[in-house]
Amino acid sequence: MKKTFRFAALALAAVALTAGMSACGDDDDNNNPEDFRTIDTALVGSWTYNETDRDKTETQTITFNADGSFAEQETEVYNNGNVVTSWDAGKWSVNARKDRVHFVVTSSSDPSDVGDEDYDNYRVSNGILYMDGNEYSLITNPER
Repeated sequence: MKKTFRFAALALAAVALTAGMSACGDDDDNNNPEDFRTIDTALVGSWTYNETDRDKTETQTITFNADGSFAEQETEVYNNGNVVTSWDAGKWSVNARKDRVHFVVTSSSDPSDVGDEDYDNYRVSNGILYMDGNEYSLITNPER
């Protein structure tokens, strides 16, 4: 009887140990909607956005490369003739749902921006990129 009890206890412990080591969910991190490891080919290319107000015209151009790098340039042309240009470059990726883009700045015209991270909701429809509350037109898409 003692032997049977020990065997049953040992078997129960083995089952509990096995169950405790297995996971119920999928461990694939790419299924996490906020895991930014994906490249969305719909973004690859150069996009531009223009806005004019009473003081200036602003042109913003962003290029998403298929290797996960990006370059962004903003030019402001003021009515008084002054022109101000700034730029950022770095890495980009999107989440698994392909509705949020993550930027990491690795170089910039403003050195204090290096290391900054930004997240923007986006969608692409009919050659228009909707991001950061703006509508960007596709200029070129050589890497698609």
